[in-house]
Amino acid sequence: MLVTPLEKIIKRFQDTKRLDDLRLLVKRFECSRDLDVQAFLRDRAIDYDLCYRAKTYFLFKDDSTEVVAYFSLAMSGVTFSENVPDKIKRKLMYGMTNKKYAPAYLIAQIGKDDAYADEKIGEYLLTAAMEAIQNARNYIGGRFVYVECKPTLRAYYEKLGFTYLQTAQNNLLQMFQVL
Repeated sequence: MLVTPLEKIIKRFQDTKRLDDLRLLVKRFECSRDLDVQAFLRDRAIDYDLCYRAKTYFLFKDDSTEVVAYFSLAMSGVTFSENVPDKIKRKLMYGMTNKKYAPAYLIAQIGKDDAYADEKIGEYLLTAAMEAIQNARNYIGGRFVYVECKPTLRAYYEKLGFTYLQTAQNNLLQMFQVL
């Protein structure tokens, strides 16, 4: 399996003036279990990458051009609800508890194509995402990373070292990991 930044692929397609071909390639990605994950890759990932709003990485199987899975990373932040304990705020804010907002890395999207639904590649994807975040952290700093997930995925992310922070207004759980 090979993780490749979308930015690198965009450059190749731009050089040959075939960016529309790349858009057709990502339109083949199907994730029926999470249509938001599917829609992001199909409709927004390339544009977000081009304007540096988020960076997307593809997982390819060997030398194939078929996208097996992907993840997108962004700089974001968390606004703490009143329910977040001061102990957690101190952990995430280096002892400052009077803050209501903390900048953070966001694993904005993560998903795999339906054709690979039975393959156990989630941990591999998450490890690749964390490596990219650690590389960014070495240059610009940062204290923690978070994901927003459906409640059914809470145990999965806890198994991978994430801790529940709060439930966002969109009813997704915010799970964090200190870097």
